[in-house]
Amino acid sequence: MKRAKIYLDTSVISYLDQTDSPEKMEDTLKFWEFLKKGDVDVLVSRVTLDEIDDNKEPKRSRLKSFLSGIDHMIVEISDEIRNVANKFIENGILTEKSYDDCVHIATSLVYDCTCVVSWNFKHIVNMKMVSGVKLVSAQTGYGPATFICTPSYLMEGI
Repeated sequence: MKRAKIYLDTSVISYLDQTDSPEKMEDTLKFWEFLKKGDVDVLVSRVTLDEIDDNKEPKRSRLKSFLSGIDHMIVEISDEIRNVANKFIENGILTEKSYDDCVHIATSLVYDCTCVVSWNFKHIVNMKMVSGVKLVSAQTGYGPATFICTPSYLMEGI
C-alpha cells in the first residue's frame, strides 16, 4: 500500500494554539503527535506559510514552532496549481474571495494527496467542496479526488 500524503491547510496549524476552542485544540494536538511519528508525508503550501505569517506575535512564532516540529514538504504555487484553483471558481464552488482555499485544494489534487485536513467548515470541509473536488478532479484529470476531513475524523481511523 502506498504511503499516505496529507495536505494541511492553515486552520489545522492555527488550532494548535486556539485556547478559545479547547476541544478542537485538544484533537489537533493529538493529531500533531501522530504527525510527529512520521508515518505519513505532510505537505503545506506557500499559501499556508503566508497565512501563518499574517498572525500577530507571539502566535505567529508558536505556529511556526509547531510546524518545525514535524517533517513536511513546502509546495510553491505553480501555474498548474493556479489553473486547477481557478476551476473551483469557474464551476461556482467558491468565489474569488476564497481563492486561497481553492489553492489549498488544488495543491492537494496536483500533488496527489490522500487527503486534505482542515477545520474550515465554511469553505473546505463540506459537501459542496467534496462534490466540487470530484468535479474538478474529473475535469482536470488529477485524482483520484482528494478526501477532505478534520483532524478528529482522520484520527478515528488510525
